[in-house]
Amino acid sequence: MTKVQCNPLEYYIHDGPTALRFELTGSLSGRGAESIKCAWQTALSIIGDRTVVVDVSSVTEADERGQELLRLWRQSGVQIVAG
Repeated sequence: MTKVQCNPLEYYIHDGPTALRFELTGSLSGRGAESIKCAWQTALSIIGDRTVVVDVSSVTEADERGQELLRLWRQSGVQIVAG
């Protein structure tokens, strides 16, 4: 597990045998949204046929960048989990 912090967003990347899971906490906005987008795009080159899951249960807000990223994930087949 890798912890990445980009204030005010924190995210954890869980690399498992069947899925790559991003666990987000805080505000999905600004630099944080750009940072997680870059991490996701980088991961696409190595995940093979594994599922990508993004857990947004602890996201407190999302600005325009964050909302656009959520739409992009949905269109790309990412499983979005919200509590």
